[in-house]
Amino acid sequence: MYGVGVNHIDLDAARKKGVVVTNCPGSNDQAVADLAMGLMLAVARSIPQIDRDIRAGYWKKYLGGELWQKKLGLIGFGNIAKGVAHRAKGFAMEISAYDPYAAVEVAEAHGVSLHSFDEVIANSDFVSLHAPLTDETKWMFSIEQFKMMKPTAYLINTARGGLVDEQALYAALSCGEIAGAGLDVFVEEPLEDSRLAELGNVVLTAHTGTHTKEAIERMGIMAVENVLRVLRGETPHNRIV
Repeated sequence: MYGVGVNHIDLDAARKKGVVVTNCPGSNDQAVADLAMGLMLAVARSIPQIDRDIRAGYWKKYLGGELWQKKLGLIGFGNIAKGVAHRAKGFAMEISAYDPYAAVEVAEAHGVSLHSFDEVIANSDFVSLHAPLTDETKWMFSIEQFKMMKPTAYLINTARGGLVDEQALYAALSCGEIAGAGLDVFVEEPLEDSRLAELGNVVLTAHTGTHTKEAIERMGIMAVENVLRVLRGETPHNRIV
């Protein structure tokens, strides 16, 4: 598997057919963490909108918000979230996380405090999603959750589109329940005929979190190594099935 997520692979069918499935964890964590921070800056400072206006011949001032010393909430605390936390320290952000599987001592070692899901989303200025998509996490952000967030808060999603009820997000953004969103992933990709694209307080990217030259090289090398190991009858790294 060239990548990390395996939710698009029928693992039961692979198991029945004796097909080996591996993935490449750790190969693109830093690339996605970079993009998460980039989306925070882009949406808080309206960078894409300002760029579009200048190209169209308009010179206006936009009142933006700062990341400096703001509260960052991480939903999920895996390797990508740890990378975001490391970067957020440079902005002197106060970082909390919700992850029922994370150890307190591991979080504290990264300067992060663990709290309940409701506490994290209610108290954060930026909420960044880093959870896998499962039956439990599907649409974990919907009407109720957006009502709990600050009206000045931003939602950042570089994880999986299915974590967010996009109709509820559109409603929350339209009526000012939250300030904005930076989205790299969507329920249906490529994104077509989405009302989110009509909004000026949303920054959209095309599931490009892992697409850096460095990450692609790391993923390619790891995937090829796993193929060679299987062909030689050896145990591959990071075997899923």
